[in-house]
Amino acid sequence: MEIRKLQFLQTLDLQWTNSKELPSSVAQLRHLMCLILDLGMPLPNGFSNLTCLEQLTGHGEGIFTADNAKELGCLIKLRELAFIWNGWSRPDDLTTVKALFESLSNMQKFESLEISDVDSWVFQLMLKLDWVPPPNLRRLKLVGVFWNLPTWICSSLLPLLSHLDLTTNRKVQSGDIQILGMLPALQYVTLRELCQWFNAFGSVSE
Repeated sequence: MEIRKLQFLQTLDLQWTNSKELPSSVAQLRHLMCLILDLGMPLPNGFSNLTCLEQLTGHGEGIFTADNAKELGCLIKLRELAFIWNGWSRPDDLTTVKALFESLSNMQKFESLEISDVDSWVFQLMLKLDWVPPPNLRRLKLVGVFWNLPTWICSSLLPLLSHLDLTTNRKVQSGDIQILGMLPALQYVTLRELCQWFNAFGSVSE
């Protein structure tokens, strides 16, 4: 049976399937609320039709093109999003990243956001574009490199933030701790220094 015939399907979990392709007919599942993808599985064209989607996550779902990034902005009911940026500096990367953060600005219901940036410069562009997470955000994980804590990590902009996970390119400063101490709902914090992270990774690999 073709998956498009499952018109009342609400959850589709494709983790550990070892599949590298998502059927384009998934975009016709208008009642789908939760989509969990396998590693390296790209989103199909037309996924913006999934307007009921509240969770879009997986081991390594990728935003690969500017069209993907623009379509993401149609999923205004999203509450949880996790993806890996892996453009590897293609010519259209800048356009794609700008489209991505424009789309993220449309999502005011976000409660959980995880971005893994293997290129690291994407997060620096995030700061230059003055992107600010929605105030309902409760969990934020950014796996990449920040030179400083983003200025939007503050009590007035993220009053509900309870979980924070960041990687920085310098030692954590006392001022960073003071800023985090002002977040009224914060319960769990992970701040990694890049050099320490590489050292730990090397120790595990040996």
